[in-house]
Amino acid sequence: MRGRSDKAWQGGVVLGFLTALPETIVVVVAVLNSAGDVALGSAIGGNVILFTLGIGLVGLVYVKKWKSPLKMVGDYSVEYNFLVLSTLALVPLLFYGRLDVFSGIPLCAIYLGYVAYRLKKFSKSEQRKPIKKRLALVPSFGRCVATFAFKVFGGRHRKRFSRTGRSERLACARRLSTCRRA
Repeated sequence: MRGRSDKAWQGGVVLGFLTALPETIVVVVAVLNSAGDVALGSAIGGNVILFTLGIGLVGLVYVKKWKSPLKMVGDYSVEYNFLVLSTLALVPLLFYGRLDVFSGIPLCAIYLGYVAYRLKKFSKSEQRKPIKKRLALVPSFGRCVATFAFKVFGGRHRKRFSRTGRSERLACARRLSTCRRA
């Protein structure tokens, strides 16, 4: 049982979060730039690709490499249940026709419920492990988040500084060329 909970936490929550983070940032930036259509298209399009092409490729590659179908054993019933719940929560949006507080809160609550459920299961399994193994996850997860955040949010500053540096280099080159001519 312990192995199943660990894998479910790692795959379902940690890797799921890290995988969805870039797409989520694109959606947030689009919303902040008043491009709601881009945000909605990105969010829905990314999920359509993941649920069709992504899962389809997993099956095809697994069968090609291991010469047998991938058997879905383990605690996938939780993911199925939350996926069905999310789908049912999205159906009224077809008729409601807008995204606002009344549609956003239930969807966020479903995700938070999923994370809380997985965290509860993971905590129970982690109580049986030695403390060193539990602490090993913290730095690696923290490094992943910090590296990603630096690349996403630090990129804007690097561009600004590189533009400034380029104009300073051009000015310096111009001064040098006029000094050499004289």
